[in-house]
Amino acid sequence: MKKIAFFLVFINALIFAQGHFTPVNSTGLPYHIIVSNATVDGRQIRAGEEIAFFDDTLCVGSTVVSQNGMTNIDVVVWQKNDAYGLPGFTVGDSIKVKIWVQSYGIWKEVKANLTFTLGNGTFGNGIYSVVTLTATTGLKPVIQVSPQTVEFGAVNIGQNSQKTVTITNNGNADLTISQIVSASGNISIGGYNSLVAPNSSVTVNLTFSPSIAQPYTGNINISSDDPDSPVKSVPFTGQGLTVQNAIIEVTPVSLDFGNVPVGQIATQTMIIKNNGNATLTVSNILSNNNTFTVSEKNFSIAAGRSKSITVTFTPTNNVQQAGNLTIYNTSANNSSLNVNLQGRGFTGYFNPVIP
Repeated sequence: MKKIAFFLVFINALIFAQGHFTPVNSTGLPYHIIVSNATVDGRQIRAGEEIAFFDDTLCVGSTVVSQNGMTNIDVVVWQKNDAYGLPGFTVGDSIKVKIWVQSYGIWKEVKANLTFTLGNGTFGNGIYSVVTLTATTGLKPVIQVSPQTVEFGAVNIGQNSQKTVTITNNGNADLTISQIVSASGNISIGGYNSLVAPNSSVTVNLTFSPSIAQPYTGNINISSDDPDSPVKSVPFTGQGLTVQNAIIEVTPVSLDFGNVPVGQIATQTMIIKNNGNATLTVSNILSNNNTFTVSEKNFSIAAGRSKSITVTFTPTNNVQQAGNLTIYNTSANNSSLNVNLQGRGFTGYFNPVIP
């Protein structure tokens, strides 16, 4: 009967054996170790991870954790049974432990430190032992961001400045970027790969679009699963500028010289005004009729100022003349403005009317 009972216990242990570790089979001589708490890399043990106890290199009992943060985990370990030649722990030997854990997507077997609240750290001491476990995997991503500050410079309202930041993972586990945000509505963030392998980098595009003329400062916050730097803040600066434009206005927009004796000169004046907030540059004033000429062809006009230009009509025959001046300039409203011209040359004493 004793052998039958032992055989049933042995078969039961085989049926329920599972996990990464391969513990000894049931010997019929159980000893209980209660794991009151277990942490890995500072967090609670998770479902699917496994705790195993060892006598030197022999795994004498293990259990797979059934829920996240589980406490008071009862692990049955087996004492060797010399009568049946079954391996197990030797009473009085030191208790050692390993944990099969997943960290940053990587499964790893790690040793754990034991702190006994009941028992002296050896197998078979008392009815059972109570222990807390702490372990570190040595696995972690390490985030690095370059540059450490982003300077967008001065940007006109309605325009933008683009910069990039490079996120590098200097660790030995995948880095997961959960979000990149800025409290400023004037910063937009381009798409990026959220998973960065060890010794790899991703580039993120940043766009600064000022809405008013003022200095801009703030942070671009990069959240990741780097345990030492879960939020990396990158300061940024920028300056919004009022749009600087020259605005041209010419008066009058047409000139009529009337009747002018052939060989004589008639002059009229046109006023070119800069109504903008930036310097207006006139690069050339071209006439499509050489009987009409101007006193000056290239010049600059400061914001809010004006300049008088003399237009000359010199008829060479008794013919009605028409033409236009094209003023090439740097204004935002009309960079090639036209002024219409007309006049008539005549010979004789009388000044005829223009037909």
